[in-house]
Amino acid sequence: MTHSPQQPQAFFKQCLKAGFLTHLDTALACWCVEHGGDKYVAAAWALVNCATRFGHTCLPLQQEALDRIHTQIMLESSNQDLARPEAWTIFWDKYARIGAMRPALKKSELVANLPGADSRGTPLVLCGDALYLQRYWNYEQQVAQALGQLLRARPGAAATDEPKARAAAKDLQSLAATKAIQYPLMLLLGGPGTGKTTTVAKMMRRLIEVARAAGDPPPRFALAAPTGKAADRLEISVAQYFQAHDSDTIPCYETFTLHRLLGLVPNSTRARDDAPRPLPYDVIIVDETSMVDLPLMAKLLNALNLQRSRLILVGDHAQLASVSSGSILQDLRPSDPQISLPWAENTVVLEKNYRSDHKSGIGLFASMVRQGDASFDPKHTPKEWAQVHLKLVPDGRADMSLLINEAISSMSSHFEKITKADHVHTALGMMDSQRLLCMTRKGDAGIEQLNQRIAEKLTSGLGGSWYHGRPIMISANDYRLGLFNGDTGILWEDEKGFIKAWFRTQGQEVLADHSDQSLKVRYFLPHLLPAHETTYAMTVHKSQGSEYDHVWLLLPDHADHPLLTREMLYTAITRARKSITVAGLEQSFTKALRTPTDRYSGLRTQLIRLAQTGSPAIR
Repeated sequence: MTHSPQQPQAFFKQCLKAGFLTHLDTALACWCVEHGGDKYVAAAWALVNCATRFGHTCLPLQQEALDRIHTQIMLESSNQDLARPEAWTIFWDKYARIGAMRPALKKSELVANLPGADSRGTPLVLCGDALYLQRYWNYEQQVAQALGQLLRARPGAAATDEPKARAAAKDLQSLAATKAIQYPLMLLLGGPGTGKTTTVAKMMRRLIEVARAAGDPPPRFALAAPTGKAADRLEISVAQYFQAHDSDTIPCYETFTLHRLLGLVPNSTRARDDAPRPLPYDVIIVDETSMVDLPLMAKLLNALNLQRSRLILVGDHAQLASVSSGSILQDLRPSDPQISLPWAENTVVLEKNYRSDHKSGIGLFASMVRQGDASFDPKHTPKEWAQVHLKLVPDGRADMSLLINEAISSMSSHFEKITKADHVHTALGMMDSQRLLCMTRKGDAGIEQLNQRIAEKLTSGLGGSWYHGRPIMISANDYRLGLFNGDTGILWEDEKGFIKAWFRTQGQEVLADHSDQSLKVRYFLPHLLPAHETTYAMTVHKSQGSEYDHVWLLLPDHADHPLLTREMLYTAITRARKSITVAGLEQSFTKALRTPTDRYSGLRTQLIRLAQTGSPAIR
């Protein structure tokens, strides 16, 4: 039967109603049909939009990629526990067919087919077998061009002091400082406790020394991170280093979230009209780069003076990729030593762990997960792993429910003790002693249901959201109040019976009893707070940059969940200082251990092609 122009549109709306296409997926597919695209091009457009939602920057036209997107849509769908609706079967059997989509895309006027086509005027771009939304194609090109320009820049002079040069070859932190002088683009990678922020301070100090020796003014530094919490932590670490090691060398630096550095308008992709272009800094240092998505990196690179500024990217390449599309550190990660990467000379990977507990069970467990040791048997953990508790059960909903109830009971007991603390200082300190982490927001093992169940257990139907002892997390930046996405606090009743939101903050005026000078706090009236949520449990993504004495990690209740990855597991484990409990299905743990994050992206290939041909991509 031949479809009329209206039939595909009506069908896509059925897919929306069935719950496996979003409003935006459906709108794009319908627009495509209205503007001359056939049903296969429309389906491809909906699917590539789905791919960006799941963190990919493109969609390879391969069956494996489509199967992966199929699984991710199924698990995201509100109907995941129901029988598949008829529209689901028709979409995947009749519309999402590689053999039909590829020729339809190649002849569609809505698609720029590279090489040979102008990619600037079409909503879709097909480069080889990779289908892009125009916007993400542009982002990837911008990042590849800018990084390529920085990589092609002639290296500066190395340290002329021979003893220092010899020492740098043996000391990776000193080597990083030397490379920061030589190269306008520098990658500093390493896991927790390897001294990344100390190395950042050493690089700053060395750059100042070189400028002084040359008779030049000291460089202006911008320290930036994706979240306010990470930016504050970087600023504190740098300040402490210079106070302890060299009071005569005072770097000129400012600290920002990346959004604030770039002057991005909240809830928008554009910059303020008064945002500086280019950025007026000689050295830009970005911490927690693993959390930076492709669009944000493109905006940062577009704001740089590529002829004058240095860019230093810092992060842990074994940690989670960004929540949004792209995986910059995954694309730039070190790989097989046999493969020569264009940025290998610009990269230093710190290996030595300076924390006293790096040989503890947690440290050994994290190392095993990072390496993806497929021979590991979770039923027989080494005796040295006393701090690691694996509560893994066979595939069964009843067993999983018992683990979820145990996690709820443990966390409820912990927060009940917090509410009885003698002071808000004590309560804030206790919050970091134990934390329940989850990989998902939805489902029985997701934070939304867990937070609700724990709150109901603790408040006994008290009702309302302003109650004593409620832990909260800020989810939107508010520069006026100095509260940022990821900041955690607690609602606490003061001596007059008024509920206030209290936050522990370094470098802020103490607004309460300051008997403990290391624990400074400030408060806000609850109705003044920016967007926030209850956080008895939080996602692993939101926990990045934080540490807790004891961590409960609850795995998803679906063993085939796409968030079950090695990087997710590693990130959760490295949040724990004293003990880690991993609870869930045996199959879930095994899948996470053996599944590295693999986001579809063309950035790595384009940078390698640039080094070989001088052009990052086919245009």
